[in-house]
Formats: sequence, structure tokens, C-alpha cells
Amino acid sequence: MQYNLTKEQVEGYLRRSLTPFESDNFDNLLRIAISKLEALICSKVGYIEEERTFQGRDGMRSVFIGLCSEIKSVKVNSNSVDFATYLGDNASQLCDNIVLNKPTKHTDVITVHGGFGLKVIPEELAQVISELFAVKLAGDDRITSKKVEDFSITYDKTSETDRIIESYKSILDKYSQCSQITLRSGEIRNDRIRCI
Repeated sequence: MQYNLTKEQVEGYLRRSLTPFESDNFDNLLRIAISKLEALICSKVGYIEEERTFQGRDGMRSVFIGLCSEIKSVKVNSNSVDFATYLGDNASQLCDNIVLNKPTKHTDVITVHGGFGLKVIPEELAQVISELFAVKLAGDDRITSKKVEDFSITYDKTSETDRIIESYKSILDKYSQCSQITLRSGEIRNDRIRCI
């Protein structure tokens, strides 16, 4: 991964000092938190520059390529083509689709060279990673009520991770690739993709 959160940054997002356990196991806990985030948004977030290939779709110009920070070149059947990136509703400076200058066929091989994942971690995702970092590995049942006579204790069954997901739902949705669909047909209007 090309970016790192420091102990000081995580402490700042959590608004507390790290525990001795968190400090001693910082790298492993950070890796676990990033893995949890990747599972929640259905995408790798670590930046890598590489070439990826995709199959064309009959009559379609749009190609879903996943989270990317930059596109350097696009080729269809080894021939360079003009393209536009589509930012969708994701954060600025990210794309998840490209739009080619002409329709493709299902036999076309589309090669995209670019930077996939997040080159720079956005502040809002750094906050989510920090919160996931602080989730205890073992279960942490929270007591919601107690009763002295006839002794009774009620536990909250909602996990810390579930609470984080609920609290940061709009941010997770913004970067999520989980609900991406393959467009079977569509058209481009004002640089937007519209399914029909």
C-alpha cells in the first residue's frame, strides 16, 4: 500500500492516546482495519499502478473499472482510443468507469493502464479506518441495563463494527463498489451514465 496512517494521525482521529496494546501492535491492527474497510466497500484501497484488461460489451461505450485514481492510457484490441473518465458520485479525483469514444463488441479486449485504488487516503476514510482500528478483536458485550433484585443484566448485541458501519454509512456508500452493476444497455448524456 502506498499510503500509511501514523500513530499520531490515528490518535488524532480517535481523539485519544493509543493503548499500550494498540501502540505495540500498530501495524497489524492497521492492516486489519484496512482489510475490514476493503470488505465493507468491496474494493481494494491500496494504490497500485498497473495494466488491467476488461471485455467489451456489444454496443456499449462504458466500462466499469473499479476505484482508480488516474488513467494513463486505454487501448481496445491494442489500439489507443480516446476516453473520458466518469466520476459518478464517488469522492473527487476518483473514477470507477471510463467512457470510450465508440461502442465495443463482446470480442474486444480493453486494456487500461493506470493507478488503481487510492493514491491518497481521503480524510473521511482515514477516520473510518481509525475507528475500525480501535475495534477490539475479542467480543465486547456492552451492558445496557442491570437489576439488583432477582439479579438481571441486559447486554447490547450490536457489535462495535456494526455501530461504526451505521455511523459512517454515508461515507462507506460514497466509496462502495458493492452495488455496482454491469450496464447491459445505456447511454451517455452530459457526461453521466444513464441505465435504460
